[in-house]
Amino acid sequence: MEEVIYPSAYGMERADAPGPEVVDRVEESLASMARDEIGYENVVVEAEVGYAPSVILDYQDEHDMDLIVLSTHGRSGLERLLLGSVTERVVRRASAPVFIVKSFGTSLLPPATA
Repeated sequence: MEEVIYPSAYGMERADAPGPEVVDRVEESLASMARDEIGYENVVVEAEVGYAPSVILDYQDEHDMDLIVLSTHGRSGLERLLLGSVTERVVRRASAPVFIVKSFGTSLLPPATA
């Protein structure tokens, strides 16, 4: 999760957000989604706060991962230039293969059934 930083009279300040309670909720929600939607029983989810490409690459190095899987909005041109691309930065620096899934503006999960 990206760290919230805002300009102030003293330069750039951290907003101390997201806090530990948000990180815990994200981890619980992602683990629940993986169990319910994908069918994985043994799920480990670790959410971290920081600059996303660096956090992903550091995590991959520390845990000796064989594959990184990322989703992308598929932005291009000026939109990508202005907003940047976490996926692009990870692909350029990763020491492991990166599998990219384009969402095409829709959910990557099947629709919920009643």
